[in-house]
Amino acid sequence: MHCCHRGKAHEHHPSKDFLLAFSNVQKSHQKEVREFPEKFQAHPDSEGILYEPIQSAKDKSFFSVRTDQAYRAVVARPDSSMFVLMWVDHHDDAYPWAERKRLEMGPATGAVQVLDLTAVPTVAATAQKAETGTLFVGVKDKHQLQLGVPNT
Repeated sequence: MHCCHRGKAHEHHPSKDFLLAFSNVQKSHQKEVREFPEKFQAHPDSEGILYEPIQSAKDKSFFSVRTDQAYRAVVARPDSSMFVLMWVDHHDDAYPWAERKRLEMGPATGAVQVLDLTAVPTVAATAQKAETGTLFVGVKDKHQLQLGVPNT
């Protein structure tokens, strides 16, 4: 999704995690939370949207944005022209989610990937097995990247 605002082109990407999280928003809050992505997509750099850095997140492109009194959205800004709606949750629950995630652009595919950092040790262990010759034997790193396997 693209839009132009103040002469700059912006890309907007809702992650599948955001859509899943929205389905869990309490009915009494869904209207305001639903309206946020519409405002966000129309004017992501509006003065009315306050991007607060999530200090505890390992991914420093993660920001918290208020959607209503009870809910916050996690938004990633990997560069000045791209916005990714990552997650929406109760204020105190949005931050722990952000601490466990990292946004990565697939180097070969350009696809937005949300990595769960709690799964990284498993991926690293799998990679170690590959080095010993049991998994992905003969598959070059560049081909693994083309398949969407993230760098660890």
